[in-house]
Amino acid sequence: MATKQSEPEDAPGCSQAEQLLTPFQQEAQQSLSLCRQAHTTTREEAEYATLLSKVLERLLSQLQGLTQHHKVEVVDAEEWLEQARSFLSQIDAGFVSDDESAVRWQLTRDGVTHLVQLYDELSSKLRSMRFKSGQSTSAAPPELFMNKLHYVRDQLFPPPVLGPWIDLCRLRRWLDHCDAHHTAHCLLSPSSKEIFAHRPRRLIDLERMCLVPCEQGQRYVALSYVWGAVPAFTTRKRTIGCLLQDGSLLTSSSAESPGCRDASTQTADETLVIHLPPTIRDAMELARRLGEQYLWVDSLCIVQDDDDEKREELAHMGSIYVNAYVTVVAAVGTTAFSGLRGIENVTRPMARAAAQKGTAPEYLLHGGAYAVKRNIEALQRRLRSSTWNSRAWTFQEQIFSRRLLVLDDTSAAWECHCAVWLEGMEPPQQPAACQNNTAVAAQGLSFSARPCFDDYARHVAQYNGRNLSFPEDALDAFAGILATLSRTAFSRGGFLCGLPVLFFDAALLWYNSFRLERRRAARQLRRRQQEDDDVGDAATSRSSPVLPPSWAWAAWGGTVGYPYFGSSKKDSRGHEMGIQPLVQWQYRENGEQRWRFVPSVWNDEKQIVGAYDTEAGDGADVGLFPPVPAGSHLLLSYPLRGFFPILESYGTVQLLLADGADGCAGMLGSCEALPIDELGAGGPRPLCEVVAISESCVNGQDTYNVLWIDWEDGIAYRKGTGRILKSAWEAHETERIQLVLG
Repeated sequence: MATKQSEPEDAPGCSQAEQLLTPFQQEAQQSLSLCRQAHTTTREEAEYATLLSKVLERLLSQLQGLTQHHKVEVVDAEEWLEQARSFLSQIDAGFVSDDESAVRWQLTRDGVTHLVQLYDELSSKLRSMRFKSGQSTSAAPPELFMNKLHYVRDQLFPPPVLGPWIDLCRLRRWLDHCDAHHTAHCLLSPSSKEIFAHRPRRLIDLERMCLVPCEQGQRYVALSYVWGAVPAFTTRKRTIGCLLQDGSLLTSSSAESPGCRDASTQTADETLVIHLPPTIRDAMELARRLGEQYLWVDSLCIVQDDDDEKREELAHMGSIYVNAYVTVVAAVGTTAFSGLRGIENVTRPMARAAAQKGTAPEYLLHGGAYAVKRNIEALQRRLRSSTWNSRAWTFQEQIFSRRLLVLDDTSAAWECHCAVWLEGMEPPQQPAACQNNTAVAAQGLSFSARPCFDDYARHVAQYNGRNLSFPEDALDAFAGILATLSRTAFSRGGFLCGLPVLFFDAALLWYNSFRLERRRAARQLRRRQQEDDDVGDAATSRSSPVLPPSWAWAAWGGTVGYPYFGSSKKDSRGHEMGIQPLVQWQYRENGEQRWRFVPSVWNDEKQIVGAYDTEAGDGADVGLFPPVPAGSHLLLSYPLRGFFPILESYGTVQLLLADGADGCAGMLGSCEALPIDELGAGGPRPLCEVVAISESCVNGQDTYNVLWIDWEDGIAYRKGTGRILKSAWEAHETERIQLVLG
């Protein structure tokens, strides 16, 4: 192959940009000669060489016209040249000299793919240069050749056909590529290692087929799956000793140890037979075939009837999934008995086999980047509609996992911070720019050192609409997120029933646009039925002793959000006013007799939620007074109360309040659906009892943030929240009361 000529000295009368581009024209002519001389053995090779020749001819023609008749910026020329020379080097790499007069073909699919990608970028930049120089159109833009290049590439190198079984070697290459090239984003930083220092207590050893204590630095795969309400084997206090024995987790294994007699199935000779749910069993085999020795599965690695251990592990769920080497997502089925698909000689085949009929998927054909994007969007839709994505317990698993291997009934896919790969796709030969993927996985939890209420509010909104088999688990399933926030931005004050103490007055103002359902304990009835059953399941495992109070969003099932707390009003320092508390809250925990203040973060200098850092005072113990009815998670304050008549209903959960005449005083949102028929009946307008807890400015109008309450046995319960115009409130009759909110 001829060598490239050296760049000429500056020619008189030439622009600086033209001097830069002229050597490239000479280099391109040499590459064009190679294409024309290529010795090809197949029709597709000849067609490809001809296409490349036409592409180079078109580029040379357009470039010559550009430099001769239009002003080209030097910076544009330098940027384009860098890309163009890479393009030529890829073309030249496809040919090898046989003798002095001929060259033969030497290509790979990855090489051609990279060439097409370079060409796409090259032609786009050329068009941009032409537009900036005043020549915005062209008779035959280079992009017209692109689809043909993709098509001929696929004829030269037919893409892989996705049969009924997953190519596990390709999955392994995904992992290895991320290990090698995504270290800046997909591996833990030193600060993250400090935040997520906790390691799981136990792992499944896939060589010894038993549970083993987790040691520092051990690499493990984590499983994220749907438990379901179907009884399944779990680790219990009475079986943990057995499960630490080699071979105890072999399929249908048996053990003679007396400590192993209390489990899922007893044989006639009182030996234990363990029947693992198919999803767990399949995940164990998948991890083993990927070359990994350890797997973490919550139902086996946490002793489910040890409340202390379970509480600790749930609080560190973030660390467990962050530290996982990769998380396998079983996004198929509705229970742990659904199993995975596509693992040869282990599971059922992928459901795609019959539909594809031996053809490669569209995104591996000549459709290029657009087809890949469309198929990733289809994956997103399937994942969003899956039972796995609808479950509350999987939310934090999804958020904390750094890398996801997603398996549904038709495909396998890879997701990490830097890339999304669909089945059949190979990682790029050259390290690609980070795609900053956040679309398929959850948005990711912010671990800013400064407290940001918006981060907290976003995750509450994403989480609370998910489903729970046992509603009393609402805070347990969110415990990993709360614990992580408590160790980072919200370290001062922590949380009360899921509400951050730093922003407590604002956190009380969650609202709903659609009806909610009050969460009731569902575990007791099932527990009574299974109390003596040796089979652990979701019904006897993830427990919360006390339901959250009515003032906490966790007490209500359904999607909730927070209003915007910004304000056009400024304080003396020019800061937005945000919300200003009107009451001081005191809190009494379940079983306690003493009250303690909830520290207020708003003082004379800092009164804005989410705008900048805040400081919390110490929570002082205020003693045994005042006496109130017994209850759990109680709040005490002394707000102003008013009774406002309903003006009219507004949808199924919202209503307008009257100001005493026919004007509107404000709006309330009800947690539960409004009795529309009763509100529309004749007679006196029903009254809503509300208490003012904070003040804010909305659209230039001063308003009071209020809680709508109802009483039962001396304790008030939250019915909803809303805003009332300050002018309407001050014109209305109000009184100060002792409010005990449960």
